[in-house]
Amino acid sequence: MEPYLNPSEKPSLAASILKGFTLDDIQDIAEDNPNLRGYLQGYLAERVLKAQIEELDGVSYIEKIPDESKVKGDFLILYRGQEFTLEAKSLATNSVKAEPESGWSARVRAKNVCKRDLEVPGLGLVRTSNLIKGDFDILGICCFAATGSWDFMYMHSSHLPEHSRYPGLIKGSFLVKPGITPNMTSSLADLLEETRKTKILEHRTFHVPT
Repeated sequence: MEPYLNPSEKPSLAASILKGFTLDDIQDIAEDNPNLRGYLQGYLAERVLKAQIEELDGVSYIEKIPDESKVKGDFLILYRGQEFTLEAKSLATNSVKAEPESGWSARVRAKNVCKRDLEVPGLGLVRTSNLIKGDFDILGICCFAATGSWDFMYMHSSHLPEHSRYPGLIKGSFLVKPGITPNMTSSLADLLEETRKTKILEHRTFHVPT
């Protein structure tokens, strides 16, 4: 196989990989490969979510956080002068069930792709893919698997269920039901404003008169 003449002549992604394929072809490939479908859905969800956040009143800036950054989460959001981080996850497609009260229930997959060593209080060094509670402000949950549309639910990190054996870590999978799961909302605007006010209170210095 002959190498490319020079790097500048390498074909684009669309020309080299997707040329000759239709959307139906890609859909068929995704259906035949569940892992690929999950990755595609995750990246598409991030793209849609970013566009939705950009339209929110009070949001002046949003950027994708690089994987190698020390800042945790998928997006850095500047809302009314304060920074917030948001981690985006999705419902597990095979966990979706119809529910009489909530309409549906499903499990949220809330793990890192790779395992890493973490210091867990009382246990020492633990190798795990679980997320650290408090590493990001808000969890955005893509509900496409349950609704068939790009709907999202949101929870503050402090309200996410904790791992039973690893204090300070978030459960890798947990059940949610819209309208029933405590502290889960479909309004990111409301949650951002609530979180903003909480941060103001946490950083305010109170002077007690003597």
